[in-house]
Amino acid sequence: MRKILAGLLFACFISSAALAGGYVDTEIVASKVLTIKTILGSPDYLNTAVEIQGTYKGGYSKIGAPPKTRSDYILEDTTGQIYVSGPLPQGVSMKDIGKNITVKGIVKTSKSKAIYLEVR
Repeated sequence: MRKILAGLLFACFISSAALAGGYVDTEIVASKVLTIKTILGSPDYLNTAVEIQGTYKGGYSKIGAPPKTRSDYILEDTTGQIYVSGPLPQGVSMKDIGKNITVKGIVKTSKSKAIYLEVR
């Protein structure tokens, strides 16, 4: 009975954090490996921790201006491209364009309504 109550309290906490416009820490919710097309096509992933695997494309893209800073970079998979704001994964440098990487972060929306991934 205690385990059930603890699980319900945990679920309520996660739901209230997401509904309040905040984000849920990636260490609290297990990341989901998703395609970029899936993330861009569904508002359900906003403020959710996700994991994306793709190719590091640097900072230039045809998808528009960076949503947060000039140092945002592009991640591309077979379904599309998304900006990532935050540090590159460990062991990856800005010169590693074309390298396959995995990025974990929170799906966010910029002031201009562009969807991007925020990494800490």
